[in-house]
Amino acid sequence: MSKFDFSTPRRQSPKGVVLYFVMATQKIVRAAWPILLIYFFKNESFSEKVRMYALIAVAVIVLIMIAHAIFTYLRFYFYVENDEFKLSKGYLKRVNLSIPLDRIQTINSKQNLFQQWLKVVSVEIDTAGSATKELKIVALDKATADALSDLLNTNKLEEAGQTTSEETWDEKKVILKLGFGDLIKVGISENHIKSSLFILAFVSGIIDQLKDYFTATYEDTAEQAKNFLFGSDAFVYFMLIFLILLIGLAFSMVLIFLRYYDLKFSREGNKFHLQSGLLNKKSVSIPFAKIQVVSWRTNPIRKLMDFVTLNLSQATSSIENKKQAIDIPGCSSKHLQTVQAEIFPTTTEQGWSTHHSHRNYALRLWAAFGLLPTAIALIFGWMHWQVIVVASVWFVLSIGIAYLAFRKRYFRISPELIENSSGSVGQTFSRMFNFKVQSLKYKQTIFQRRRNLATLKIYTAGGKVLTMPYINSDIAFELYNYLLYVVESRERKWM
Repeated sequence: MSKFDFSTPRRQSPKGVVLYFVMATQKIVRAAWPILLIYFFKNESFSEKVRMYALIAVAVIVLIMIAHAIFTYLRFYFYVENDEFKLSKGYLKRVNLSIPLDRIQTINSKQNLFQQWLKVVSVEIDTAGSATKELKIVALDKATADALSDLLNTNKLEEAGQTTSEETWDEKKVILKLGFGDLIKVGISENHIKSSLFILAFVSGIIDQLKDYFTATYEDTAEQAKNFLFGSDAFVYFMLIFLILLIGLAFSMVLIFLRYYDLKFSREGNKFHLQSGLLNKKSVSIPFAKIQVVSWRTNPIRKLMDFVTLNLSQATSSIENKKQAIDIPGCSSKHLQTVQAEIFPTTTEQGWSTHHSHRNYALRLWAAFGLLPTAIALIFGWMHWQVIVVASVWFVLSIGIAYLAFRKRYFRISPELIENSSGSVGQTFSRMFNFKVQSLKYKQTIFQRRRNLATLKIYTAGGKVLTMPYINSDIAFELYNYLLYVVESRERKWM
């Protein structure tokens, strides 16, 4: 019998006071960092009187945050009563939540760097019909968090009529572990161009926020950078591109280690469990029945290394669908087959019917992402040789990319499953049970109608949309009707 009694209202760990203070500090710093930056860098320009007022304001804000942390902690209770999980919080605005246990979808735990130092865990409870994480307890000791998760999971299984015997829940099988070498391979195979563009956009955003405070310095620096770029030769551009890609590589490697350090992916009874993270440890569990779509992504480098990135999308009404999914890099073909055998145990690889997109799909992609951008660049930048070179290279590359996207865009369907393929340089596969389709959209533009083509979109409870563009309209309409028939006629539960 558990030593934890959740039938009476309980508070979080007393360390939650410190955690609430830190969380409030983070919000203020994020909102006011440009002002703080100006104060520290231009401190000598302020008078002694202004500095004194600033220190008084900081002291008052700190006292308010301390009071806020104490009151938030004291007014936060949770307990389980009459098959309902109840939570009460707030001191200025009181919030009382009461959620039936059978509506609870997932119970996940997280632990950021500060929580690791305090030795507390954050528990997030996702419910059907909830669009936000209102059921979030940020400061529980590990033993209490585990006991609460076990209690809620046990009650969910009893409501569903499933067994909770030791034979079921103690059956643990580690499917995949990622070591240091595996993370290196995953980092090398990432999209470094995407990472580089993300860094450039981030830096550009910071500069844009600061330019109003450092107007003169910003204008002088921008003019010098412009003159340098347009006056440089090809070698300088090559070195700049190489440096940006190198920074993108380093960023990808750091991000991979932060997200997937010490990754363990295992089967525990009738669910998958993922644990990973360095500074922010994340623990996610997904019952087999809740998995809506199984996706795996690959690219030429990953093919050479024989691994994919596996994604398990679960049913959730939250707007944060991606955070609720299990993402596993470094998954070998053997591990992929093991996972699929657990999720689709009764299916076979026979009886598939394959259908490709029409060649007009390639022409549409090339016109939208190749021809049009090239024309715009040449119209506005024909006076600069750099723009002409980049536009010409992109014009040629876009032809090959559009062709690859056309070749890799197809879908397969069997009596039980549907599988969708997409991509250009890389490739993404998505597979799901036919009866788990949530809604369908049949779309036909005026240009598609002339060629007897249509686009079919399949919406899932996991947030993923399987798109089948520019397929034969008769096939699209037949598939539309067939999937509706399967959803209405099958009695199997979709979650």
